[in-house]
Amino acid sequence: MRWLVLGGALLQPVMAYWSATGMQSVFMDPTRNPTIAPAAYAFSIWGIITGLCVAYALYQLLYNRNRELYARIAPYTIGLFIGFALWLVAAGANSLVGTVAVFMVMGFCLYRIFSSVVTWRLDGRLSRVEWLVTYATFGLYSGWASMAIFANVAASLYLAGWPNGVAGQWWQGGILMAAVGTALAITYHTKGSGPYVAAVLWALVAIMINTLAESVLLLTVLSGVGIAAIASVTVWFAVRNSARTLRA
Repeated sequence: MRWLVLGGALLQPVMAYWSATGMQSVFMDPTRNPTIAPAAYAFSIWGIITGLCVAYALYQLLYNRNRELYARIAPYTIGLFIGFALWLVAAGANSLVGTVAVFMVMGFCLYRIFSSVVTWRLDGRLSRVEWLVTYATFGLYSGWASMAIFANVAASLYLAGWPNGVAGQWWQGGILMAAVGTALAITYHTKGSGPYVAAVLWALVAIMINTLAESVLLLTVLSGVGIAAIASVTVWFAVRNSARTLRA
């Protein structure tokens, strides 16, 4: 199982390279994205995420610490990594339904993975190295994916004929608020996970930049509200944790 995790992790950057150099897809065309799609620069986070996934896969293969955790999440990790590759295949085939379906499966896998990792993190059972290769890896992955799933739904609806820009601000605003609500719930559940919040804010800032470029004020305001809300919850947890540490 551990070798399959490594194989899946290595598959991700290979498929990402293929998508960047040889794949033709409407999903990769910035002129055919909805207003709430993140600005193009934001997708560079995939390089960090896939690199950390390889580091994680090597760590769980070579070291015996926390074997129970890694065995528990291994099936979902493999599913997640293969899902990443399948999403790119579906995008290359311009399959709207396929991309959404694959992303939903990836979201489920991330939920099972990150829930377990957060539990071990809060119980103090992860080492400093594991904070980076495990907690940060799947925190960033979960944060970015929890926003990207909704952006993917919006892209599919837009490509199916739904309006964009000012004409499409209401339905895209609804999707954006659903994404923010999901991110708030996960932020609360993970007690303000730093890596998770960092990826979510990275996505929301990039969405705000795109809405500003297209001059859609409502979506810009909603992006700002989302950023403020998630940052506030995170700061609240940070202050509360600091107060508990001082009392201890």
